[in-house]
Formats: sequence, C-alpha cells, structure tokens
Amino acid sequence: MPSVLLVGLVLLINLFLYGAEGPLVGFRNAYIATHLYYGVMILAGRFSTRVGQYSVFALTTIANLVYVVLNPNQFEFVIVALIYPFVALSIVRTIWRLKIERQKTNDQLADIDSVNTNLAKQIHSLSTLFDISQTTSMQSKPSTGNLNILLDEITQVLAEKVGIHRLTLRIWTDNRLSEQVLATVGLTPSEIRRGEINNIEQICQHVLDNNEPVAILHKAGKICPLPDSWQSEIAAALNKDQVAAWCLPIRINQNPIGTLTFDKAAEQFSVEEDLRILTIVSSIMAQRVEIQQMFNSVVEAERMAALGKMATTIAHEVRNPLGGIRGAAQLLELELTHSSDTQSYLNIILKEVDRLNRVVGELLVFGRPYESNFQQIDLRQMVIKTLELCKTDLEKFNIEVIELFQPNLPMVELDQDRIQQVILNLCRNAIESMSGEGQLILHLNTANSREQIELRLEDTGKGIDEEIIPYLFDPFFTTKLKGTGIGLALSHQIMTEHGGQIRVDVTKTDGAAFIMTLPIKQNQTNGVQ
Repeated sequence: MPSVLLVGLVLLINLFLYGAEGPLVGFRNAYIATHLYYGVMILAGRFSTRVGQYSVFALTTIANLVYVVLNPNQFEFVIVALIYPFVALSIVRTIWRLKIERQKTNDQLADIDSVNTNLAKQIHSLSTLFDISQTTSMQSKPSTGNLNILLDEITQVLAEKVGIHRLTLRIWTDNRLSEQVLATVGLTPSEIRRGEINNIEQICQHVLDNNEPVAILHKAGKICPLPDSWQSEIAAALNKDQVAAWCLPIRINQNPIGTLTFDKAAEQFSVEEDLRILTIVSSIMAQRVEIQQMFNSVVEAERMAALGKMATTIAHEVRNPLGGIRGAAQLLELELTHSSDTQSYLNIILKEVDRLNRVVGELLVFGRPYESNFQQIDLRQMVIKTLELCKTDLEKFNIEVIELFQPNLPMVELDQDRIQQVILNLCRNAIESMSGEGQLILHLNTANSREQIELRLEDTGKGIDEEIIPYLFDPFFTTKLKGTGIGLALSHQIMTEHGGQIRVDVTKTDGAAFIMTLPIKQNQTNGVQ
C-alpha cells in the first residue's frame, strides 16, 4: 500500500510538471519535481518494501530522463537528471542500512529483555527452591508426623512463590497405599472438594508402574505422560490451559515409592518452569521420605530389641513362681477329700496358671533370636489342621467355617510351627470377636503372578475400630480385658521373618478381615535375625 501511494504521488508531480503554461515555467517546475522525487525516495526508503523502493526509484528516474529527452537544450537539468539516480540510490541504501541497524538493535534489546525475563524467572525459581531447602533443613530431626508438618510448610512456600495451593503426598508399601498426606493453603472446603480428581489412584498407579511424571488434564481425568527423555519437547507443545494438576513420582534409588500431586502453578509460569520446580521439590521430598523411613526403621529396631529383652526377663522371672503355684495346686488336688467349692477354686488356679504359662511362652518366643526352619509345606493342609485345633471353640459358639481354597496350590517354603502359630492366633481372635453364631471365612489362593500365596481370614464379628488399626501390630497394645497385646505383634514379627506381610483389610465394614501374604520361595536373607 505505501508503494502504491508513492507511485500516485509521482504521477501527480508529473501532471504538475507538464501542465505548466510555458517552457521556462516547466523548467523551473522540473527542478522542483526532482527535489520532490528526493522526498518521495526518502518516504519510500522509510515506509516501503525493497521492491517498492526500487519501483519508485525506477519511475522517478525514467520521469527525469523523459523530461531531458523532451528538453535537450536544458543543459543544467541534464546534469541534475544524471546525478539524481546516484543520489536517490544512495538515499535508499542509507535508509535501508539504518533500518537494518535499527532492527538489529531492536532484536538485541528484545534478546536482552528475554534474557532478563528468564533470569528473573530462574532467580525466582532458585529463591523458591532455596526457601524449600531451608524449610527442609530446619526440620533436621525426623519424628512421627514430621512429614505432615514439612508438607504444610512446603505448600506454604509454593503458594507464596508460584501460586500452588494444594499438595498431596502418597506413599506405597508392598503395592498398597500406606500413607497419604494432604496439605492446602488458602482453599475453602468447597474448593478442596472441587479440585479432587476421581481416578487419582489409577493415575498414581500409572506413575508408579512407569516411573514417569504425568500431566493430569481437565478433560475427564485424562493424562499426558512426560517421560524424562523427551519431557521438554512435550512440555513445549502442551497448552497449560489444558492442565489441571501434575503427578510426579517420589524416587528412592531410582525406584518409585510414592507420588506427589500438585495443582498447576500461576499462569505466568510456563509448563517447563512448573516441571522444573516440581521435579526438584519431588527430589527433596524423596530424600526426606528416605530419611524418615531410615529413622523409623532404626527406632523400630531399637524398640523391638528393648521389648524383646524386657519380655525375656519378665518371662523367666514369672515362669518359676508359676511352676511352684501349679505344683502346689496339683498336690492339693491329690488330697483325699475336697468340697465342691475347693475343687472349683483349684480348677480356677490351674486354668489361670496355664493361661499365664501360654503368655510366658509367647513372651519368650517374642524375645528369642529366631533360627529359621523352612520346609516345603502344603499350606492348605496346614490350615485345615489348624482349624482342627479350634474345633471345640468353633462348635461351642456355633461358628460356621467356610473354606474357599484355590485348587492345585503350590507347596510353600515356610516354618510350619511359626506360621501355624499366626493362623491359630487369627482364628482365636475371630472366634472371640464373634462370641456366638457367625461365620469364619477362609480364602486361600496364589497372588502376584503365582510368586506369592495369600490367606484371607474373615469373620462376621464386631469388627475393628478404624482409630486403632494403626496400632494393632504394636507390642502390648490390646483392647481385650485379659489380652496381652503380644499375639498380633508376634504374628507380624513371624510374617516379617518369612519375607511376607500381615495386614487388615480396611475396606471391610462388617466384621474384620486379616490378609497374610507369603512368598512361595524364600530368599536366603529371610529368617536371618
């Protein structure tokens, strides 16, 4: 468009030139036209394209030459017309070079602005990470519930620095969710509910299985995987408006043990900046979780050692007097005549002494160093024989036993006496829980691609309060009037010695269900205590 306007201007100048009344006037007008052509060329150099500039240059040069041809006697103007192309071309080139220099200067200024902006963002990111590191280092001594406090403080920093107001830590143990911590800053209960993701457990499982972060999209919980090898390319192509949250793995020695779910940061931060900050935050949290787990392991080991020593001492101190009490009661029982009341009292003494002896036996097992005695055992037959030991109580309380056993189960390498003790303890607990009519349901089947075998014991009793589930396997914790709190703790210890686990099914609402999982083949390290 500027070139068209300038061509029109040249034509107007020529109409003015050839419309003069006489040659002398036309001659003077030719000088004026030439000077106007210089102005036109300056305008072309400033506003027109390279093609437009040369088009206007060619048109004005031709106009001057036409006037020279029509007026050959005007020697002075011939000189002016011959000089014009060189001066005009010099003007155009000078202006073009100035425009190029100006563009280079603008580009350099834009680069400097971009560098300054990136530098400011990096400084902001470093400041955020520094504050998080300071928060982590201030929590130098791990303790129970420390992760909750740490997560709250990290969320506070992220909310202030990058606009992330929600953070959820999930830790998995043996392929099941063992701990979940939610931290929010400045969100109302309704905002927290609106931000919940329906299929978050499946998303977290994908992150754990593939050991890669994902973007959780607004579209019906869809995800966009972000493999480490080409994370930056996907991040550059991903529209942040599509993203609802991020889910990153928590890695210890490159193995995922949990996930961190973040809301996306404020809009002024790019996808790549979000991921850079959150990846480092997840690494910091991974280190903290590892430290916490090591601390918990050391504390647990020291506590169990102290309890074992105390249990052994108590058992030895109690067993000798119990032997004397039982012997005295048996001697009294051998006397010729007893009244019915006396005999009743003697029976109570003998029964209670036997109960205390069983407790002492459990204490000795709990505190004694374990020596493995693994053998290939048919677990199905062992469960059936264990149920025979409970037959009297089962019939007494009219409890129905339902056996749901998978056929063709493999032989399992285990210590028969120890595992039978666990099963017997769970069966007795179930019978006490029902204390009347009910059902004891046993499921026995393989799990984890036939590498493990799982025994599930369900009852229809009064169930277990959700508040006490975390403490069930703690030594000496009990809710029974005559309980010792050793049975489940000892069961947990035995299962750990076998490289297995025992847990409560927290999803069961009517009655209680315990799940025992054992490896079919033992590792060499199992059983070494």
